[in-house]
Amino acid sequence: MVKIIGENENDSAQKTADQNIITENTPFAFSEAKKRVGSISMNYLRNSSMILDSKGNPLRTRPVQSWELLDDFKEALQENEINFIPDRIYVDRNSSTKRMTRDERQKYSEGDAPIKYWVFNDLITRFVFPDHGDDGNKGCVAVAFNSNGIQVSFGLHVNICSNLDILSGNILQTYGQKKMSYGDILGEVKSWFSTIEQKVKVEMDIMNMLQDYSVWNVGSQKSYEEVENSIIGKVYRDAVIQNYGDSKDVAAINQHNASRFCQELIKQGDNYQEKGEFTAWDLYNVGTSIIRPGNLDTKNVMDNLYLWLITLNRMYEIGLTIPERKE
Repeated sequence: MVKIIGENENDSAQKTADQNIITENTPFAFSEAKKRVGSISMNYLRNSSMILDSKGNPLRTRPVQSWELLDDFKEALQENEINFIPDRIYVDRNSSTKRMTRDERQKYSEGDAPIKYWVFNDLITRFVFPDHGDDGNKGCVAVAFNSNGIQVSFGLHVNICSNLDILSGNILQTYGQKKMSYGDILGEVKSWFSTIEQKVKVEMDIMNMLQDYSVWNVGSQKSYEEVENSIIGKVYRDAVIQNYGDSKDVAAINQHNASRFCQELIKQGDNYQEKGEFTAWDLYNVGTSIIRPGNLDTKNVMDNLYLWLITLNRMYEIGLTIPERKE
């Protein structure tokens, strides 16, 4: 029997509402006024406005609605009898709008517009598999629905920090140079689920290689501070080049988030020095703690997570054989 272990709802007001029946006329409003990202429950999402083209047809890169996409994944998981934990559904606030006439806008205040008027254009979520992995890391699938199209990836959920790690490059999408049809993506995802132990093993093997690679240890010729400064310099340099240079795909961590990365690395420095070692896995997870919804647009999360792994593989001779993504 498949178990849906637990579903994270978003706000307390929506938790209360979800105990009752949600209809298209149920009011919705974001409660976190100043946050870049909000969250929404599946019940609300299912009653939101459809995203269609000017002729009333589904978009080429989004042939299904967001709730249909998530339903398809749940069905595939259930077909393979995989227990899963649905994560929050994160939505970008700046691309979440209300599709209303002038009269409708005059009728409803900012906080009581029915959910049927809301359009959630960019969102991301994931399904975590509690029976697959080890005590600290579990297999997971991330699913994004955004203005580019649909994107999915297989990776690891790091329990202690809830980071999403994408290590083997299993990223599929309906757009870009490597675009696939939604039907082909769904078929590939079903193949993932039918061989889930193998997929998780690949992720764990790469994780073990990162854990075995020492960026710094007590026997290193360079001090921890020197290594830390070198990493910070690399991250800031890539971010600046992305902002002011010709290349637009060199930085996994943009200039705005480079400061967050720097703060997190410095904050964790005492722990690494006390442990006597700083591994590539430690460094990877400092980055993934920054590359998450709320710090950047949800449509960039998966690509930037994988680009961060590519960046580390370039910086150090880790020995990872990973395909580089060129979009």
